[in-house]
Amino acid sequence: MSRGIWTHEGMPDVKPVTMDEGGTPLVPAPRLADEYGVESLLFKDESRNPTGSVEDRGASVGVSAAVEEGAERVTLYAPGNAAVSVAAYASRAGIESHAFVPSRARFDVKASVNVHGGDMKVVRGNLNDAREAAREAQDDGFSLSPGETSYRRVGARTVGDEIAEAVDADGDLDVDAVVCPVGSGTTYLGLSDALPDSVDLHAAQPEGCATLVEDVETPDTVVGELEDPSPPDLDVLRETVDENGRAVAVTDGEALDACLAAAREGVSLAPSGGVALAAVEELDVSDADTVVVLNPSSARLFADALRNRMVYHGE
Repeated sequence: MSRGIWTHEGMPDVKPVTMDEGGTPLVPAPRLADEYGVESLLFKDESRNPTGSVEDRGASVGVSAAVEEGAERVTLYAPGNAAVSVAAYASRAGIESHAFVPSRARFDVKASVNVHGGDMKVVRGNLNDAREAAREAQDDGFSLSPGETSYRRVGARTVGDEIAEAVDADGDLDVDAVVCPVGSGTTYLGLSDALPDSVDLHAAQPEGCATLVEDVETPDTVVGELEDPSPPDLDVLRETVDENGRAVAVTDGEALDACLAAAREGVSLAPSGGVALAAVEELDVSDADTVVVLNPSSARLFADALRNRMVYHGE
C-alpha cells in the first residue's frame, strides 16, 4: 500500500514506484523567528526523504510514469541530488538510469549515483555543459530532465499540498509566506501549483547564479544544487515568481551564516536551505504570522564547508 505523496489528489494513474517519500515535517524555530522578526518560522524539512532530498518526490513520479510506458531506461542531466534520486528509484523499479552531471558536482553525489546502480557521465564544466552533453547524446531513454517532462513538477507540487493541508488541519497555523530556494525552478513551479493565493511564494537564489534577476553567463556559487545558469522556461519561471511573490538574491556567505544560525537551534540546513533562510531577512515579511522556509536536502554532507565558515569568523 502506497503512502506519502501517492495519497494526494491529481497524481498520475500509474503503479507507484515508491519508498514512502513525502510527509516531511514542519519544524518550528522560535529563536530564529525572533532573530528574523517574524511571529513564527517553520522549516519544511525535505532531508527526511529516502535519499535525503526533495528530488525523491519527482523521481518517484517520473520513474513510475517511465515504467508505465514500458521504458527500460531513464535519463537526465542534473547538478546533483536529482541524479541520485532518479538512480535510486530506477534501481527500485528494475530499470536503468543514465545521468549527465557537471564536474563541479560534489564527489558524494557522483559516488551515490553509482552506489544506487546508476550509469553516469561526468561532463567537464557547469550544468550548461552537462545539459549540452545530454542533448548531443540523443539518448533514447525516458527523459526526466528539467523542462522535458511535467512529472518532476507534479512530485514537487506535493510539498505545497502538504503545507496547505497543515494550514487546513490547524486553524492556528496561518502561513503567510513560503520561501523556496531556486535553481532550475522545478520545485518552485510545483509549489506554485499547490499553494493557495493567500500565501506569498518567494524565490531565493545565490548571487552567483541569480537568474531571476539577471542573465548569468558564468555561474559562481558554492551552492551547487542551485547553480543552473540557463533554467528551462526561464521566462515562465520569472513570470510565475512575479505573480506569486518576490525574487531575492543572497551571498554565499549569508547563506552559510544562516546555516550556522539554524544549527545553533538544532536545525540542520543544507546551503540551499541557508539561501532560503538568509532571504527571509531581505524580504519584507515582518508582519507575517508564519513563514515557511524550504530546506531541500540533507545538511550532513556540508559540515566541512560550515566549519570552514566558522573559522572565517574566528570561531
